[in-house]
Amino acid sequence: MANDPLPLFPLQVVLLPEEILPLHIFEERYKQMINECLDHGGPFGIVLAEGNGIRNIGCVARVRNVLERFPDGRLDIMTQGKERFRILQPHQELPYLTADVEYFDDPTESEPSPDLAELIIATISDSTTGESKVTDEIRRDLKKLSFRAGAMLGLSLSGKQMLLESVSPDERARIILKMLKETRVNENFKNIQQKDAHQNGHQNGHLKK
Repeated sequence: MANDPLPLFPLQVVLLPEEILPLHIFEERYKQMINECLDHGGPFGIVLAEGNGIRNIGCVARVRNVLERFPDGRLDIMTQGKERFRILQPHQELPYLTADVEYFDDPTESEPSPDLAELIIATISDSTTGESKVTDEIRRDLKKLSFRAGAMLGLSLSGKQMLLESVSPDERARIILKMLKETRVNENFKNIQQKDAHQNGHQNGHLKK
């Protein structure tokens, strides 16, 4: 990729590599940014916006196709996550933010544990039919597996950001499994609370004279 500054799009979203993300572009500065990306076939970066700032690590997005152009210049686009990057130096010369960035990936020697990979595959299989939602391509490139799972499982923004920043497939797998376990514990606790509240209300109703 070129060393030109990368246009940045701060959002309350964490995009993961290969994840598909539809976007509605309505602000003037971002309409300009996306049109320039379309004109030159270039990418832009999505970074998580937090308060008055942004996270230092984001994901490159490329426009797969333009779904609709509106008369006032708004656009509906479909994007896909690509490389991960680290912001080195932000720039404010244009109407939108740009930055010098460093691209990074997992070390070439970091192969995922087969046992953890199988646990992740089981997690994103259809709970009714047991059918796997993992394509043969993803199975052949297990480094992508945790990103695929992270995109499918509705993790929190902080959880997805942890996946994005990790350079270890095994670490990402453990993050996913830990978060899913915590989610299930919380859901079970909530269900117990609701059941107790319903029973107490039912009993109280019968005790009222």
